[in-house]
Amino acid sequence: MGTWSLVGASIDRFLCSSHSATYRQWSTNRVAKRYVIGIFIFYALLFIQVFYCFEASVPNVPVACYGRNLPCRIFNDWVALTVDILLPSLFLAIFGTLTIRNVQTRVIHPIVHAVNSDNRNNNRLPMRNKERNLTRMLLVQVLIVLPLDLPFGIYRPYASLTSDVPKSAYRVAVEILTYSLIILLVYFTHSTSFYLYTLTGSIYRDALRRIARRCFNRIQPRH
Repeated sequence: MGTWSLVGASIDRFLCSSHSATYRQWSTNRVAKRYVIGIFIFYALLFIQVFYCFEASVPNVPVACYGRNLPCRIFNDWVALTVDILLPSLFLAIFGTLTIRNVQTRVIHPIVHAVNSDNRNNNRLPMRNKERNLTRMLLVQVLIVLPLDLPFGIYRPYASLTSDVPKSAYRVAVEILTYSLIILLVYFTHSTSFYLYTLTGSIYRDALRRIARRCFNRIQPRH
């Protein structure tokens, strides 16, 4: 659900930046709550099969609870690959690109005399910098989510297809260690959005500075 929360934030940015008032009206707390509830219900229905498909103490797999048979394992592996990795990355790229396009199309370019061309170019510089920041943040977000989550989607089918293969204790230990590292990558993906935005986007850094100055001014003793 964490990745789809990022998708929801990307959709909200697209709605907020749209030139259409109808789209902007969808960017409300009420819609956001419905989105979160819808994602929760979707995942609850999607994983209701775990009561049948999963069982404890499955041999030759890196976790204690795993699919009881090959069809259940293949289904859950494809769900992990498509619903948790590929589709969120695709939607992040799509709505991020649409957001950048909205920002570009909402720029007003007034008609000025030729002698004022230097001033016009100077006025466009902040908007170009903002577009570059948004593009860089989008690329970093997609390039972080997809590569760090993809090993999890690849390892799951491997674990399912080799669960019936005899394995030595050393191989089992290596696979458990590999799976633990992959899970750490997945957790890293969903816990670093704030740091990625502040490191790659000057817009977020400026906003963070303003918030910090505002908080500092509030806690200063008044004379």
